[in-house]
Amino acid sequence: MIPIIMSGGSGQRLWPISKEKTPKQFLEIFGKSLIEQTIERLANFKSPILLTTKKYQESIAARDALKDLECIYEPYANNTGPAVALLCRYLQMQGKESEVVGLFPSDHYIEKVSLFNEVVSIASSSALENDSILTIGIKPTEPATGYGYINIESNHAADVYSVNNFIEKPNQALAENLIQDESNLWNSGIYIFKVSTMITEFKKKLPFMWKTLMRLNQDLSNVEEIYNQLEKISLDKCLIEKVENLKCIPADLGWVDLGSWDQISKLDGKLNLVSQEKKVIDNNNSNFICSETEKDYIFIDVENLIVVDSDQGLLVCHKNSSEKIKPALEELKKSESKDPESVRPWGQYEVISDENNFKFKRITVKPQKRLSYQSHQKRSEHWIVLKGQAKVTLNDEEINLSQGQHIFIDKEAKHRIENPTTDELVFLEVQLGESFCESDIVRYEDDYGRVKKVG
Repeated sequence: MIPIIMSGGSGQRLWPISKEKTPKQFLEIFGKSLIEQTIERLANFKSPILLTTKKYQESIAARDALKDLECIYEPYANNTGPAVALLCRYLQMQGKESEVVGLFPSDHYIEKVSLFNEVVSIASSSALENDSILTIGIKPTEPATGYGYINIESNHAADVYSVNNFIEKPNQALAENLIQDESNLWNSGIYIFKVSTMITEFKKKLPFMWKTLMRLNQDLSNVEEIYNQLEKISLDKCLIEKVENLKCIPADLGWVDLGSWDQISKLDGKLNLVSQEKKVIDNNNSNFICSETEKDYIFIDVENLIVVDSDQGLLVCHKNSSEKIKPALEELKKSESKDPESVRPWGQYEVISDENNFKFKRITVKPQKRLSYQSHQKRSEHWIVLKGQAKVTLNDEEINLSQGQHIFIDKEAKHRIENPTTDELVFLEVQLGESFCESDIVRYEDDYGRVKKVG
């Protein structure tokens, strides 16, 4: 079986940690990115293929664990229907119609990896022998309203069951009824099939989509032109729910879809979410905290809260309410200030460009003010003085710079810039690396009480 890792989502529901340029699949909440975790889980099978969008190409190339991965790049996110159709056409052009593939979302947590591998192997054999499409149904542990459900045939002794129908994400009352019946399972979104079997389904159920993809060039050079003609629709809606001979393998895998903070909060204690250097005091011990900042946190007489803190924003909500992030973000975008400048105690900065592997700022330092003495693990910096005089401290050595002069700050180097004059200092800062967030700052000295303890 060839694993296909589906990784095109933007991860809006994990705001403010998941950002447009570094969405949830790149988050290192297990100490490694979710994509890397998925690759490791599928190590017993053939080399995986990453199916993602073109805007993440630089982020993938910048990561050693991903840069050699075979990738199929969609020109833009167009939901899972066109993505899987593109995948099938790509494999067909490579002469791999008889191969079995599995679709595996990159944002899943699976505790029982050995059982997972066993179930995937059974599904792969069934897909090859019976020309069927298989899914893995997860045995529910609670009346979850954030998942869709699958109803399978009952009173069946084999490993593989027929699917009766799909059930949309239910309300609380319906979810409580559904889990009383063992024939109702959570829909994992994992599908395993022979490429030729899925192509046959596309030809029958989405003939226009498949006919359009038949015009795809071997080198994918016209993929954007093709994509512009395809309907944006999920694979479940456009095809899977209409398959006559869909099969399902029920399993208790310790599975969690990491698509919302409510789901992630259930894994608290297993994740790399809060630095050990922070203090979290919670007198009810029922609140969940994820932080990229250097703050300590105290919870007094509040319970069942989700708190997510980053340099991009702060989320505070009750557990079971994080699904409301998307509409809240739409409101936030409507009211956002167009002014990109950020004010700090020492002055202000303006982000000129923010890309996957570099960030470009214009920074103004007030007279007689200085930034903290700090270092970074994941980025280097290049400073160019535009106006005024600067005193730079680099690894405890002082260097004076005037207009037009510049200095390079390597990764892990201790550094600070100061304005020793009575006029303002303006300089450009180019950051290069894989992370530009506040969590990659270690402060050794600071005039504003923001020192992060080290050692």
